[in-house]
Formats: sequence, structure tokens, C-alpha cells
Amino acid sequence: YLSREVASQTLDVADQRIAASHQQSNPQLHRHGQCPYRIVSSFGDIEIRRQRLLDYQTKKTFIPSAIHWQISKRHHYTSELKESVGEVVQSLSYRKSQETLSRQAGVASNYHISRAAVIFHGYFMDEPE
Repeated sequence: YLSREVASQTLDVADQRIAASHQQSNPQLHRHGQCPYRIVSSFGDIEIRRQRLLDYQTKKTFIPSAIHWQISKRHHYTSELKESVGEVVQSLSYRKSQETLSRQAGVASNYHISRAAVIFHGYFMDEPE
């Protein structure tokens, strides 16, 4: 639990600094709310609020951290989660993989970790030997 909180706070601060940096370099940019974002890691979901900026000249909004970090719009599976899922699903059944990954994350049941198990279980089981 502590790891998730520390990661969430760290990413929130990083997101705010990236947005502030964009605003300093482009005075026509203004804060335009925040949008939720989920990062799925091996120790559970990390929820952050990403700052959205509005360019008054073009009337378009964008999320500076999404551009800077080059991540998807809705959620992100960490490479560390992908590796741990890969190790687990190659040797266990789907159900055992879900249980093991949830136990490693320290949560009773986690939809997104289970979803990662489904995605990567199919991926690793389809690979040629």
C-alpha cells in the first residue's frame, strides 16, 4: 500500500512540474482541469490526476505528461508488471496466475492485474517454443 501511495504522489508532482514547465515556455497555455489516469503495476493500481492545458490560440487541449512520457490515453501497464506476469503465466494456469499476481500486489482481487494476466497469458501461450 505504501509503495502505491509514494508512487502516486511522486507521479502527481512530476505531472505538475511538466505542466508548469510547458506554461513557462508558452505563456498562451492555461490550466484546463485534470483527467484521471491509471498505471497498473505489480503492486497494484496507481491512480493519478494528469493536468490538462488549453492553448488559447488554437483552442486545443493537451496533456503535457502524456507527450513527455509517451504513454497511452487511458491506462498503462508497467514493464515490470509485464515481466512478472510473463514469468507467472508461463508456468501456471490462468486461475493460479491471477491468484499469484493478486497476492504479489497485496490485494484480494484486482481487475486490472487480472486483465493483464488474461492479455499476457494468451500472448505467452501462443508463442512458439
